[in-house]
Order: sequence, then C-alpha cells, then structure tokens
Amino acid sequence: MIRLTLTLHPAVWLTANQRLHWSTRMRRTRMLRALAASEARITGAAGKRLGASTVTAVIGYPTPAVKAIIDGLVDARVWDDDDHRHIPSVAFTRDPNKSPKGTHTVTLIIQEQETR
Repeated sequence: MIRLTLTLHPAVWLTANQRLHWSTRMRRTRMLRALAASEARITGAAGKRLGASTVTAVIGYPTPAVKAIIDGLVDARVWDDDDHRHIPSVAFTRDPNKSPKGTHTVTLIIQEQETR
C-alpha cells in the first residue's frame, strides 16, 4: 500500500465548477502533475510499476485535481498507464480532518490488487 498526501495551494487547485481560461487550467494541471511526480520520487513510489490498483482519494469531493495527480504518478512510472487495466477503481471518501487554513489536502491510498 502506498499513501501519498499532497497539501495544495489554492493557486493550483482545480474543480469542475471553476470557470478558468484554458491556459490557466492547463498551467494548473501541469503544476499538479509535476508536484505529484516529485512527491512520488521523494516517497519512493516512483518506478514501482504497479499492476492493477485501487485508488482511494481522501478529499472533500471528487475533483479534476485528482486526475492531474494520477497523471503525474503515471509520469513518475508508478503505473504504465492510467487506463482501466491499471487503475480499475478510483473511489472518493470524505476526509474527516480539515485542511490547514488556505490549503487543500488530497491523500491517495493506492492498493495493488491481487492478480488471478
């Protein structure tokens, strides 16, 4: 099991309800991907090349930020791809704890599934 926690500044946060210019959304996505890949390298998750995994995002609500973070973990070679064979399940659960004031916290819990 890999547990990865990212504390994000509001300047990189993405939600489905934001009406951002395409270039702003692209810049935030790029920053989230780079942050996730960097964090994976720091925690030793990079290069693991996991098989099929269940990902649980502990966060207030589903958000496009999680997609960008998962893409960053693919960049770090945690998985070969983020398709249905490598990540068949992504679940969102509410974090019972509040994020530090002025930030957003995303915790990914990655559990590799047993292959038959």
